[in-house]
Amino acid sequence: MQINILLYFLYKFIPKPIVVFIGKNRTIKPIRDIVLRLGPSISRVIEGSVAFRLKDKLIAINFTAPPATLVKAQKKGIEKGIINKVYEYCSNKDEGIIIDVGANYGFLSIIWSLAMPNHEIHAFEVHPEIYKTLISNKQKNNISNLYINLNAISDKEELLNFHFHSKTAILNKIINNDLGSDINAKSIDMLFMKIDKKVLAIKIDTDGNDYNCLLGATNIIDKWKPFIIAELNEDLRILDFLKNKGYLLFDMSGNFIDIELLRGSTSSFANIYAVTSV
Repeated sequence: MQINILLYFLYKFIPKPIVVFIGKNRTIKPIRDIVLRLGPSISRVIEGSVAFRLKDKLIAINFTAPPATLVKAQKKGIEKGIINKVYEYCSNKDEGIIIDVGANYGFLSIIWSLAMPNHEIHAFEVHPEIYKTLISNKQKNNISNLYINLNAISDKEELLNFHFHSKTAILNKIINNDLGSDINAKSIDMLFMKIDKKVLAIKIDTDGNDYNCLLGATNIIDKWKPFIIAELNEDLRILDFLKNKGYLLFDMSGNFIDIELLRGSTSSFANIYAVTSV
């Protein structure tokens, strides 16, 4: 408990440049790992309260996450642009499904669940330890419309190999001779095509498998034309796929993306969003 309190105040009050220096300094890495981790793939987590301001309401939650993540959520929120874009698109709809692929500790899904109680939020997280904390976050906030899945998402049913880092799951990469774990993956089409409720939005953040996740949602996209947010990672196949499906593409600031101008340029985007009409 004392370590948790110390970590919280470290990230809360010490200037960010110093925290960044500590985080990158190789000399103190062994000490840093002991303090911040409970094991090679398990981060130490702490609980705190967070108030997140949406356009028309304030959402207060209890949130458990690594200290840096919790403090970031308290100070400025996590992925505010993504949260607000999905909320603006979906909140005026009567009911529907929002799919969160790569939910991590669940900050986005929890905010959406509490802000839009008539919708179902389906969160997918493949990291088993993060999944446990995500379940705990749901329970602490008494949420009934959030459905949490320990699944990988891809374009077909297959085994995908993941290495579990302390804060994320890394796909198809051997680290320190660790061969990782094979996890069964399914597609969004497989999981949702037989459900009659409309899929309103899909958010994908998988650190590199976003294109395959979209391919696996082809039928859902054709049927429902959901609002889509994806992590680009300079994979222009994502933009081509969405454009061919009739989507207009934007960066998170709302600027229209012209794919042809983007080809061969040095411009890049962390996340993009796509709609079939504006």
